[in-house]
Amino acid sequence: MPHLTDVMDWVFIEQIGTDIDRLMDTEDELNLPFSYFPYHVDLGLVIKSAYSASANPHFFEWVHLIGALVRSPRSMNAKHITDSLMLDLIANAACVAFAFSGNFSFKKVYTETGEEEVLPADEDEDEPSEADMNEEILKSRDPTKWCMLLQSCQGNLPQKVKLFINRAVKQIDDPREGTIDQHLKATATTITSA
Repeated sequence: MPHLTDVMDWVFIEQIGTDIDRLMDTEDELNLPFSYFPYHVDLGLVIKSAYSASANPHFFEWVHLIGALVRSPRSMNAKHITDSLMLDLIANAACVAFAFSGNFSFKKVYTETGEEEVLPADEDEDEPSEADMNEEILKSRDPTKWCMLLQSCQGNLPQKVKLFINRAVKQIDDPREGTIDQHLKATATTITSA
């Protein structure tokens, strides 16, 4: 994902959005060149940073759940800090991890004309079925389409996403105590068995 706004489009849970809004508060002096703000915790001006994991638990957990599902060691061993909305966080993270772990966005960089090549649409195709459209969405990285798909599934993850979660969880052998991996292994079956 090249831009922060691309990540924000994948936020389907309000509390993650609240955490992100808190992180992006323009009232802070962070960008002022002579501000003490970056040192406010070290100077004892505040007890915890506005940017800490404990101040933004849903965002922290969501990011590391995505990482754990794609088997990033840093995320697998990150500290599990909240049980709030855990199933929703796992489901949202699984959608992001699924979309970005198996769907590649290649395009031809160099062409004869220097312009991006666009393949012509096949005019002989029939109207796609709902199953075909859902399959196309599962192959895409479009968060709007994913959100619409999830809403149409009435609270259930698509089967392919559940299988993706199961494959990731099967790779968890001996998780460290109190980590994202340990909690993911203990909790994921609740989502995948539904």
